[in-house]
Amino acid sequence: MQEMIADLFPLSIAIAVNMALGIYRKIGTEHMAWSWKKFFQGMGKAVIVGGAFLGLAYVFESTALSDTGITPSMIMTAAIVLYAVKGCKNLAGILGVQTERT
Repeated sequence: MQEMIADLFPLSIAIAVNMALGIYRKIGTEHMAWSWKKFFQGMGKAVIVGGAFLGLAYVFESTALSDTGITPSMIMTAAIVLYAVKGCKNLAGILGVQTERT
């Protein structure tokens, strides 16, 4: 459980970076208007997704599901990677770097 709590800080930083870069990209490069509604919808989605990863990590830790080889640390790392990659995509969009989908 302490590993999951320790992973909450990097996860929250990754979410904040992704949101900040997403806002900058939409307003700065795509010239969209600011919307509090969209901002709070994005915050809500981030809380739900982050909470889901945390919940799954807890379930895997509390039950025998960790015997499958999936650890709570792996689940939390996946959540951090998810938001870090989304942040990188936003940064690439800001810098005008073309990314390929595979």
